[in-house]
Amino acid sequence: IPNHASDTDNTSAKDLVKQTQVTEYYSSKKSHSVPKIIREKVKIACTEFTALDSRAFETVAGDGFLKMIQSIFDAGRYFSPTSNVSVKDIIPSPITVNRLFLVLQAYIITKFFFLY
Repeated sequence: IPNHASDTDNTSAKDLVKQTQVTEYYSSKKSHSVPKIIREKVKIACTEFTALDSRAFETVAGDGFLKMIQSIFDAGRYFSPTSNVSVKDIIPSPITVNRLFLVLQAYIITKFFFLY
């Protein structure tokens, strides 16, 4: 330990500046361009979604959920801020989702069946 203490005393500020920072290898995954108030509203909406619909917290990190949110976000870009389109006009009914799910399921099963 005495040797270590003497080594650290000889380290100049110039040597510390040369030291490689972890941020040079890994960039932050946080998006700082989104205003804090918007991030807060989305956080509250995701929390309410999990509570009101009795969903697992991991649902909001799932690929399907993220794709759905991205498509809704993209649809929102299409409309002007003064547009009076309701979210209910964009979201399909559960019956429509169920039918499309069955079509996709049949397609995947058929594709899988012909592979083997």
